[in-house]
Amino acid sequence: MANWQHSYNAWLLGSVLAVAPLSCADAVDKGTYNAPGGFSSEVRGSQAFSYDSNPLRTASNAESIFGSTTSPQLILRKKTPLSVVESNTRVDANIFNRSKYNSVDGNEELYLNTENEHWQASVRGVAERDTTRTSELTNYALNLPRVYRTRLAASPRVAYRSSTFDTWSLNGSASDVTYDNRVYKDYAVYSISPSYEHRFDDKNTGFVSVTGQRYETTRDSSQRSDSVGPNIGFSSVITPRLKTRLSAGAQHTEKSGTNVGDSSVWNYVFSGNATYTGDRDTVDLIATRAREPFGNGTDTLLTTVSLKEKHAINPKLSAKVNGTYQNADYESAPGVNLDSGWNAGAGLSYKLSDNVSLDTDYRYRNEKLTTINHRIDQHVVMLSINYQPFWSRS
Repeated sequence: MANWQHSYNAWLLGSVLAVAPLSCADAVDKGTYNAPGGFSSEVRGSQAFSYDSNPLRTASNAESIFGSTTSPQLILRKKTPLSVVESNTRVDANIFNRSKYNSVDGNEELYLNTENEHWQASVRGVAERDTTRTSELTNYALNLPRVYRTRLAASPRVAYRSSTFDTWSLNGSASDVTYDNRVYKDYAVYSISPSYEHRFDDKNTGFVSVTGQRYETTRDSSQRSDSVGPNIGFSSVITPRLKTRLSAGAQHTEKSGTNVGDSSVWNYVFSGNATYTGDRDTVDLIATRAREPFGNGTDTLLTTVSLKEKHAINPKLSAKVNGTYQNADYESAPGVNLDSGWNAGAGLSYKLSDNVSLDTDYRYRNEKLTTINHRIDQHVVMLSINYQPFWSRS
């Protein structure tokens, strides 16, 4: 889940795959080197300076920090007419005035995709190491400045196109999360989802799926949550500028484990997004209700609604605004956990040259924990210089 804080202070040593190829002309403009045979590389880097009023998101006696984050990034891509291989590696070196917050974080993502007339297979892998201060949705009232979290994940997919209009697919995922401090609970999440998709015409597609998921702790206490249920959905290109995708379903969850007891309950889940792309504006509205794993040995049904807009003021200057609201719904006593929260932000980006941009961002966060009366707020201000040189090499 990404949120704005993850990008601002995470150790990303990773490999990701992008599917879109770059032309040689684009390569010069975007700091990309294209070699014969479909191989390309991109070198990027950023230097950010930030102030955080409440880095641990405590309800009282918050201490502020300021410092810098240096982030080199390398993307390698090999593309042929029937396959894509991409690696994305990023490292964030964080240095603050309070050294207990210093960290070196990294993310590695790898994407493999191959397809022919009827079959498509892909897998996306992630290896990341960062601190709980930036990776966790909340701090569970554990006011620890530097606890490292390591996550290994893989998401395979196999699809068969039986006709121009029909596609059958099987999607899976597995994720293992560990911490270097035992106050957090290591856990694993597995899911599998067979689905069928039918394209009615060039603009409208319907789909049905069944999703099964397991969350379980893997160290100390034993907690398990098994969920399964059907979904039905629809995607539509309403106009050339407006696209939507909606799905809804029911989910049956059974929980067992230490201090949880046995429980069985049905819930509703949904996912929806609408995207508008204009001449100068891009607007994204997303709403979801889905199971969310936490690092304190619990999981929840988390409802999230987010809205973001980017507006191009002129060819060099753009502005952005965004906001998110989240609310957690627990089937059993959650201990100290997220109850609800919202955040809002705004920023400007100025293109100094073809290879250098200057960004300013402000973010406000307000949240409520389940057993703490006072709400928690946080202000973050960031100034960053982003560089993507034209001399990138393979």
